[in-house]
Amino acid sequence: MPTRVLVADPVALLRAGVRSALERAGGFAVSEAGDEPSLLAAVEAEQPELVLLDLHLPPAGGVAALAQLDPEHGPRVIAWALDPDGDQVLAALSAGAIGFLTKDMRGDAIVRGLHTALDGQAPIRRSLLTNVIVAFQKVERRDRYGERAIKLSSRELEVLGLIALGTRNREIADQLSISEFTVKRHVQNILHKLNVPSRDVAAHIYRSVFGAEGTPHLAVTL
Repeated sequence: MPTRVLVADPVALLRAGVRSALERAGGFAVSEAGDEPSLLAAVEAEQPELVLLDLHLPPAGGVAALAQLDPEHGPRVIAWALDPDGDQVLAALSAGAIGFLTKDMRGDAIVRGLHTALDGQAPIRRSLLTNVIVAFQKVERRDRYGERAIKLSSRELEVLGLIALGTRNREIADQLSISEFTVKRHVQNILHKLNVPSRDVAAHIYRSVFGAEGTPHLAVTL
C-alpha cells in the first residue's frame, strides 16, 4: 500500500514539484491542498499518513492549522518554509509538527525527509538546527526571567519599564508623580527581588520578558 501524503501549500507550482518528486520515487499517493479549509477537508476525507505543511498556509498560517488537527489520531505533520528563522521552526515543532524542511531542498532530499518520518524519526534540515537551539535557549531564559518578574508589584514593573527605556530616576518621578526617594526605594526593591546587581541587568530582564516595546513575548515550549 502506498503512503498517503498531503501537500498543503498555497503555491500550485510547489505542490506539483513535490508531487512529481514523490511519484518518481514511488510508494506514495499524493493529494494537495491550497489553504486551511481544503487541508482539513482532505485530512478528513483521505486520512493521509503524512502532511507536508507550509508555514504560511492561508488564511492564518501553518501553526494555526496545526492546532486544528488531532494530535493523537491525525496525520504526522512536517512543516516547511523557504527561509524560516529559529523561532518559527520552534513554534511549529511546539504546535505538533514532527519535523521541518525547507523549500529549497532537492526533491530527493524531501523524499528522504518523508522516509525519515515514516521510520519514526524527526526530519529537520541540518542547517536549521543551530537556529532552533538558539531559539530554545532564548525561550528558556525568558521563562526563567518571567518567574522572577512575577515577584514585582505593578508599580515596580512600571518603574522597571521606564528604566528599560533609559529613563532616569528624576524623570521617572515626574512621570509617575512620586518622589525621587520613592523611585530609589522601588529600584532597590526591584534589584533585590530580581537578585541582580544593577539596573542595567534588571532592564535586560525586562526587555527579555516584555520586549523592547513592553509587550510580553509569547513563550513556547518544545
